[in-house]
Amino acid sequence: MSAILLDQVVAFVRASFTRQDVATVDIYGGEFNSVEMDQLSYSCPAILITVLGWQPAGAGVRLSIRHSRRVRLAAFVATKHAKRSARLAQAMSLAERLALLLGNWTPADHELVTMAGAEGEPAAENLYSRAIDKQGQALWLVSWEQCVALKPHINPAELFDLLRVDITDHTHQGRVPTAPTPAPPELAVTETVNFKPIP
Repeated sequence: MSAILLDQVVAFVRASFTRQDVATVDIYGGEFNSVEMDQLSYSCPAILITVLGWQPAGAGVRLSIRHSRRVRLAAFVATKHAKRSARLAQAMSLAERLALLLGNWTPADHELVTMAGAEGEPAAENLYSRAIDKQGQALWLVSWEQCVALKPHINPAELFDLLRVDITDHTHQGRVPTAPTPAPPELAVTETVNFKPIP
């Protein structure tokens, strides 16, 4: 269920910014920091979005029904500029725009799940560090929660069949063919016959 929500968030954010405003909008595997900057190729400004986890929705949320989850999401906003103050201002502005957009967004309907908008206002945090500054970048975190629930007519036992990913392996499995055993050489019989003249 959270994978469907993540796809919707990424699509919404990508559609909300031009390529000039935000060059990269993509899913990321988890927390993003200075160490990860060296491992990932991306163009700034960038927004990298991930799911940090979920818990049962419980009471007091928009979707407090059976099979509902309160999903924690995060968007890492990275900007690059030669001047520290300029990259800070750009990242801060972009994080604020993103938080406002996410706070007012209602996800589109989906055949399998019901998704609600953000629970409360998204929060933003400056992730400045010397290592990030050395990269010539600024990094902000926008975090928020959204609820997602399985639609009543979907059987939870069938959810895997509806959401699973099938991977087909096209490699050829098996043993390397061995050379055929050579046939034993044919026997060659030679005889030497000496005829002696009769005296």
